[in-house]
Amino acid sequence: MTGIERTSGGNGTYGIADTTQAVRPFEFIQINADVVIAELTYQDGTNALTALNLATTTWVAGMLIAAPMGLNFKSITLTSGSVLIS
Repeated sequence: MTGIERTSGGNGTYGIADTTQAVRPFEFIQINADVVIAELTYQDGTNALTALNLATTTWVAGMLIAAPMGLNFKSITLTSGSVLIS
């Protein structure tokens, strides 16, 4: 996937709110409302919050989080808030 395809959301966009869990490949997380992320994994099952040193991050509206090039996130579980994944 080229950089422009990656940025434009080649896998489509999916909305998640409150305690919803999403299991599908995605590369970006856009924070729409302040959020608490309970779980975030890569496709190989690695804890992405730990790998990216984001476990203690305050997630606020307007943030955009990207998976490292060549990797996709696999799943995300929220405790509260609202995000879009693509």
